[in-house]
Amino acid sequence: MAQRTNLNTKESSIKYILGSVIFLAISGIGITYLINGKKETKTSENLEATIIPTEEITPTETVTGAKEGEFCGAGTKGVVQCEEGLKCDESKNTVSKNGIERTAIGAGGICVISETATSSAKVTARPTPKTASVSATPTIKETLTFQSKDDAFSVSYDSSRTLYQDKESGGDRFTFYNAKGNIAVHVGQNWSWIYPERVYSNTLLVDGVQTFVYEISNQKIVDFENNGLKYTIQCVHNGLKSLKTECDSFIASFKFI
Repeated sequence: MAQRTNLNTKESSIKYILGSVIFLAISGIGITYLINGKKETKTSENLEATIIPTEEITPTETVTGAKEGEFCGAGTKGVVQCEEGLKCDESKNTVSKNGIERTAIGAGGICVISETATSSAKVTARPTPKTASVSATPTIKETLTFQSKDDAFSVSYDSSRTLYQDKESGGDRFTFYNAKGNIAVHVGQNWSWIYPERVYSNTLLVDGVQTFVYEISNQKIVDFENNGLKYTIQCVHNGLKSLKTECDSFIASFKFI
């Protein structure tokens, strides 16, 4: 009887040891799974934390030159040029904004469609029958003289131009209108346009007086002073050689009275 009791005890011990080993193995697998799961969770959290939203930047539109109907020439903000395909017309010194026309201060006008831009269609000329050659008679241009006693000056101009007189904030404005380009004279106690610093020189003299000259591709501006009055001659030649020559003649004929 003592030997049977020892056998049962040994079998029970073996079963207990095997059960403990299996339990420890299962527990180890479970702990390893939990540790790996926490590491993956932390890794994903770290990845999410490093994502930085990118701010969307909208490019700013760049506007170059004045559009049709807007002010051009020498104004309160400096000299404004029209955009490509437009020219500066000084027959009216008004600006259209929101359907309302107003007078713009300064030596300028409004941007209109250039004649060369509108005539883009090709025209085929019909052949002209040959005729006897006839020498053309040269056209003699008539010159007129205008003088203003109040503004103390006189000037000669081409008879093809039409003279308009207006009042502006800085004084008086005299526009010698031509569809291809205007010539304007501004006279007053204040300058008709803003420029940071005028430096007079002897490069161009108006009736013996020093001048400040500002010239760009489509116009020439000449400033000078006499007896407390400020004068501005503005020639809009639009790059035409004939109008540049006429502008020089106009300036040369300017006299104080």
